[in-house]
Amino acid sequence: MRKDGGLAFPRPSNKEIKELQDGMTLLDWFAGQAMNGVLSNSSYQEQDILNDELSQWAYRMAFAMLRSKENFK
Repeated sequence: MRKDGGLAFPRPSNKEIKELQDGMTLLDWFAGQAMNGVLSNSSYQEQDILNDELSQWAYRMAFAMLRSKENFK
């Protein structure tokens, strides 16, 4: 399995469609969802949001979700 979880929204297999991009990975989707959850908390200030630690946390959470998804099978 890919370490990034593969594609978040894979497109149907169709040889006629060649220009479409595959889009984001599941890892990026999970990180975005984790970040969205954190940012929806009104107690965060701008200095907290613009901190690299917050985005790094979102990706750590995303990796944890991928590990859990793999172990759930």
